[in-house]
Amino acid sequence: TLDRSSAASDVYKRQVETQKTRIMMRNILKAAFIVIAILAISCDKSEDLSSKDLVGSWYLESVTYGGQPQGLSSCAKQSNIVFTETEYTKTEYAGIDGGLCSETHKKIGTYTTSGSKVLVKYKEGNNETVPTISISGKTLTLSLVKEQGDKNMPLVMTFVKR
Repeated sequence: TLDRSSAASDVYKRQVETQKTRIMMRNILKAAFIVIAILAISCDKSEDLSSKDLVGSWYLESVTYGGQPQGLSSCAKQSNIVFTETEYTKTEYAGIDGGLCSETHKKIGTYTTSGSKVLVKYKEGNNETVPTISISGKTLTLSLVKEQGDKNMPLVMTFVKR
C-alpha cells in the first residue's frame, strides 16, 4: 500500500506541475498577444499625418519627368514648399549656376491630410490640379501628371525638410 500511495502522490505531483506549466504558457501567450496588439495599434497611428508633421519649409532635392531624372542647378534647388497650419505655398526657381536666379512660379492653396497622404487644392489657370503628396521621415514626394501634347507625363519632385 505504501508503493501505491507513493505512486499516486507522484502522479498527482506531475498533474499539478503540468497544470502549472499550462497556466504559465497561457499567461505568456496572453502577454505576447497584448504586446502584438499594442505594436499594431501604435504602427497604425504613426502612419497618420497631421499638419504638425508638415509645417515648415521643404526644399527641392530631385525631379523625375516622364521617368527620366532631371539635372538641377543650385538655383532650382531653392524651389520649396512651405506648409503653415492650413496653407500650402509652392515656389519654383530657375536659373543657371553662377548666373541669374529668379522665382518662376508660385502656387498657393490649402491642404488636408488623409492617413499618410496630403491632399492639396489650388488653381492653375482654369484647370484644377491636385498633386499627390506623401511623406516618409524628412522626405516629401510630390507626384502629378502633366499633359505634353497627346501624352500624360508623370512628374515626381522630391523635397527635404530643413
